[in-house]
Amino acid sequence: MWYRNIRENCANNCACGLGADSCDGVSGCVCNYGWIGSRCDQDVDECQTLSVVQECQNKNAKCINFPGNYSSTVRLAINRIPAICADTDECLDFPCSQTCENFPGGYRCLCNRGFTLDNEGNCKGTTNLRRSFGAFSVVADEDECALPTTNRCQQQCINTIGSYFCHCNQSGYELDNDGFSCTARVKCGNNTCPSLNGGCSVVNGTDTCFCNSGYYYNQTINNCTQQVLNWCQLADCQYNCSEIQELPRFQCQCPDGYLLNDDKKTCRMCAAGNYGQNCSSNCTCDAQNTVNCSNVDGTCTCKTGWNGTNCDIDIDECAQSLPTSCVANSTCSNTNGSYLCVCNTGYQKLTDGNCTECTNNTYGQNCSHQCQCNLDNTVSCDHVSGNCTCKLEWEGATCDTDIDECVTNTHNCSEQKEICNNTVGGYDCTCKDGYHKDSYGICEQCANNTFGTNCSHQCQCNFTNTDSCDHVSGNCTCKLEWEGPTCETDIDECVTNTHNCSEQKEICNNTVGGYDCTCKWLSQGFYGICEQCTNNTYGQNCSHQCQCNLDNFVSCDHVSGNCTCKLEWEGPTCETDIDECTTNTYNCSDPHETCNNTVGGYDCLCVDGYQKDSSGICEQCANNTFGTNCSHQCQCNFTNTDSCDHVSGNCTCKLEWEGPTCDTDIDECVTNTHNCSEQKEICNNTVGGFDCTCKDGYHKDSYGICEQCTNNTYGQNCSHQCQCNLDNFVSCDHVSGNCTCNIKWEGPTCETDIDECTTNTYNCSDPHETCNNTVGGYDCICVDGYQKDSSGICKPCASGNFGTNCSSDCTCAAENTVNCSNVDGTCTCKSGWNGANCDQDIDECGQSPPPSCVANSTCSNTDGSYMCVCNPGFQLLPDETCTELAQIPLALTLNGSLRYSEEELENKSSDAFQNMSAEIIREYKLTVFYLFSSLDSGDVSAFTYPVCRI
Repeated sequence: MWYRNIRENCANNCACGLGADSCDGVSGCVCNYGWIGSRCDQDVDECQTLSVVQECQNKNAKCINFPGNYSSTVRLAINRIPAICADTDECLDFPCSQTCENFPGGYRCLCNRGFTLDNEGNCKGTTNLRRSFGAFSVVADEDECALPTTNRCQQQCINTIGSYFCHCNQSGYELDNDGFSCTARVKCGNNTCPSLNGGCSVVNGTDTCFCNSGYYYNQTINNCTQQVLNWCQLADCQYNCSEIQELPRFQCQCPDGYLLNDDKKTCRMCAAGNYGQNCSSNCTCDAQNTVNCSNVDGTCTCKTGWNGTNCDIDIDECAQSLPTSCVANSTCSNTNGSYLCVCNTGYQKLTDGNCTECTNNTYGQNCSHQCQCNLDNTVSCDHVSGNCTCKLEWEGATCDTDIDECVTNTHNCSEQKEICNNTVGGYDCTCKDGYHKDSYGICEQCANNTFGTNCSHQCQCNFTNTDSCDHVSGNCTCKLEWEGPTCETDIDECVTNTHNCSEQKEICNNTVGGYDCTCKWLSQGFYGICEQCTNNTYGQNCSHQCQCNLDNFVSCDHVSGNCTCKLEWEGPTCETDIDECTTNTYNCSDPHETCNNTVGGYDCLCVDGYQKDSSGICEQCANNTFGTNCSHQCQCNFTNTDSCDHVSGNCTCKLEWEGPTCDTDIDECVTNTHNCSEQKEICNNTVGGFDCTCKDGYHKDSYGICEQCTNNTYGQNCSHQCQCNLDNFVSCDHVSGNCTCNIKWEGPTCETDIDECTTNTYNCSDPHETCNNTVGGYDCICVDGYQKDSSGICKPCASGNFGTNCSSDCTCAAENTVNCSNVDGTCTCKSGWNGANCDQDIDECGQSPPPSCVANSTCSNTDGSYMCVCNPGFQLLPDETCTELAQIPLALTLNGSLRYSEEELENKSSDAFQNMSAEIIREYKLTVFYLFSSLDSGDVSAFTYPVCRI
């Protein structure tokens, strides 16, 4: 405990606690590192500060707080003999001059700032330290004024043993109450500085605003603003950082495609097969066809020959616009992820890679088939199909069938002279009847009145009457005057009309081998020529007189005596009158005239319905008359009649009437001759007419036109009001009042909501959406485990959330869990844990069978795992086997590079001891050191206590 008078006139006594470094004459107790409070008696828990938390995380060490300081310890397995190891708290014997800190197996002495331990382990040479072994020989006061980390004086610093104090050495200034700052003795004049957490001081004669420690001066608003510690700035995250309320007050985040390392600061790329935020998404790429899956967004980079979102679609290289080039006589054949150049059918691949045509009577794919052709009868075998090309005389699939050249007309026998006779593999030509072979073997026609096969028959014709004898059949071709098989029968030229007598004037008389011509009913002239009869005579030698009526004829025929009559007469002697009206040989030019026959002529009379006027022109009947010469009166009811036919007297009625005299009313509604609108009106018949009345669903407007009902009315004259729900309907039928509902409603009055989710009439396209019916519609909501992002797309719940709209928090113990199901919050535990929340450790050692451990070791359960611990009396060797313990000297390992045995450290004047002391001071500059108690051999195999650099 420090006691010293402080402040003005030294009126106050110091009463500093265990953590005080010194008592300042102005400000009172000055605390050592690790202590706070006006009396320096409140320990600082360094394990709750950011820098220490980070330090221990980086070293994978556990932070242990103790009064005035802390340690980060990596605990090693210590083989102990059960029930004999118990730590002794050496600090209870007050071995240190200032501060003592106990730890298992030893203790350490701590000196206040400005002091170091001497060779006896005392601060500034105080009483000797009772120890088991080891001490450090360093006695030197630290000059705080020379250290920028400890010198807080504004003007002059004066060092003292174990401390320092500040002094204002500039004229006009005095030491401020904080014991460090110098303030001008002249007070501020017009003080506008903030009074809260700050004030005003005169600096070099100028009013200057200042702020208390922990605040900074904001000149813009003339305010002392509290300094806020930026935890993320101190955190040194590799990527992103956010501040949190819990320790260590920050949380590092990795970008998509990366996962936070165990140091909680740096990030590592997602393992193969995962991507996205926290590597929580599984790649969907087809692994065999993929170069890699993007760790950021899962995009698949496909191997050559594949494409598609998941690299599962084969690229048909052969179908591309610029297909892969293959050698001649080969074709590109697509394969999964690649292609092959396959020799075309009928070709085989050589060692140089080229495709050549099949040889040695082979054919087909890779020339793997043997041709089946009869080689003696074959020209070639097709290298593609194996089809045989036969010699001219053969046919069939294998050229085994003889071709009948005579049937197929592929011979060269003379069609005129020769006959083809088929032979095996060929044919012969023999002479036809009427031909024989000459000395050269050529078929020549028969001569010398011979005929038939090989000209072996003699012709039987009368050669006097014959032109020729047929060399094939022996038939005789007779001269013109003869006929018969042998040309011995005379032809009657008069009968066969093969004479040249004048048919008009002469008669043919047959003679043997000829004929004569004599005159017909004519006279033979001077030169023996037959002349025509004259003077109304006719017949043989003009010996008959014509009998025609000379007044009515034109001429008499000189051969037959037949009469040719004038136009008006007919009959054998032209005595019969011709009816020009019947024969249509009259000329009545008026279109309303008709022909009337007379003896030797005809008259033109008016047709019925017409009569001749004074000019002889036929005019139509008038004044309701009709018929021949308009001599009849029409009988029509002229009130109901449009016209009376002038020919027949038939009545043409007005539209509303019918009947022979137009006395019968027409029902226009029945005959559909009204003009009522079929859509809107109904026809009602009246005498001589009809009326149109509106149908149901229509009413007459101010112009008398039927218009469709409006304003939700319907029925006859639109007298009824529709009962549809006006908010839910499209239209009301103007005739029946039936409601046509909006697509979301149904029922007679459109008051029943349609459940689109049940009727499958919804449109929720996102694969993670489901339909939720609402009144008059539906919503597309995300299924459990998903929630919509700002674009309205359902995304999986963020890590730690699950259920509907990701509104539930996972209860899994995060450090023991592989993942929490985003759907129902089910925890998938890491190996070594189970339970609904993965918070129940699995005792692997208690399982049957237990885990296998090496000889001389025992399974020891740990949280989430187990370890194999060497049995008492055994130690773990580097090859992870347990061997029986021998006495091992106690050693101190420093910074992983120096090792000192107990014997070396026992002699404090030894080089080892001096080197260790210098190494600690040089490397660590600590006022903390560790002492280790001697333990019986076998109690401890080795201790290594990491030292935190402060």
